[in-house]
Amino acid sequence: MQSKLVKETGPEECKDYRFGLVEGELAGAGGADSVGRGFFAFVLYKVLEARLRTPYVVGGVGTLAEAIDDMETGSRGFVLLEGETWRARSLSPVRRGERVRVVAKEGPVLVVEPYEAPHGGHQSP
Repeated sequence: MQSKLVKETGPEECKDYRFGLVEGELAGAGGADSVGRGFFAFVLYKVLEARLRTPYVVGGVGTLAEAIDDMETGSRGFVLLEGETWRARSLSPVRRGERVRVVAKEGPVLVVEPYEAPHGGHQSP
């Protein structure tokens, strides 16, 4: 037995009046849902990629930097290393503008000491 709806309109124009949609109109909504899921998957991929990437390490032990602040033995200040400002702790007194050598890294803090040039004097930056 055919429904009254199919008899009146014919199967090719069957309209579901409960939702006000012609058969097949929901395909557009499904496409938008797929795009949303694809976007979410892409964002999730990029977040995981960034979290798992090895961090960029500037310099390292033995790298030379320039003191931005005066630092006494054991005190903290800032140094300029490869164009970036880093927090530093000095093992011996350092004056502003003096060249320093990185001897260790403690988390985000560089441990530095004055750089002695091979000929015995201090080298300018």
